[in-house]
Amino acid sequence: MGSTMTLDSKFKGRRVLIMDDSRMAIKSLSKLLRNLEFEIDTSEDGAEAVECYTAAYLRGHPYELVIFDLQVPGGMGGEQALQKIMEIDPEVKAIVQSGDRFNPIVVNFRQHGFRAAIAKPYGLMALKVALEKTLQE
Repeated sequence: MGSTMTLDSKFKGRRVLIMDDSRMAIKSLSKLLRNLEFEIDTSEDGAEAVECYTAAYLRGHPYELVIFDLQVPGGMGGEQALQKIMEIDPEVKAIVQSGDRFNPIVVNFRQHGFRAAIAKPYGLMALKVALEKTLQE
């Protein structure tokens, strides 16, 4: 048998927006999320993520979850993007991801509006735990 991951239908069709400045990180995370049957949109900086989220929200088809990279060199990072999104949707469900697990925003993610934090690099199980925790709130 091949290395097929078990699909988890509880995520099927749920919409998620990923924001990360690394195309490789977006590709890896997108693959994990597709295997969990999420519908995915991506952006490479916070400003673009805010535009995507706002447009979907105003169309009445909002994202159920956002996963934002904390730092975007030369652009808007996850914390600032989330603050702007919370102005239009205070109930947004957001996960912060970062390679700096000791960053104060990652450590104290709830104080910054996030519902979970995951440290890069992470695997499918760590991602599933963060997804389940965030979507159940």
